[in-house]
Amino acid sequence: MIVDSHRVNVNRLGNIDPHVEPQGFQSNENGQIVVYVHQVVRDLDGNLMVDRMVQHIYIIEDGSIRQLDIQEL
Repeated sequence: MIVDSHRVNVNRLGNIDPHVEPQGFQSNENGQIVVYVHQVVRDLDGNLMVDRMVQHIYIIEDGSIRQLDIQEL
């Protein structure tokens, strides 16, 4: 998984309210499935932490997800 400095720290997942909504998908030139996702993350008090579009890029082999990369748009 690609990790960037804007990504929410996995250790803090208990302290956030994440919401992701797929906006569309397509296959890229490498045969990977790219899902365009609107990501909104709030803390437990409802304060906005993240509001952005990201791509979830899936690599599928033998009918199973082998890898998921997340990239900010």
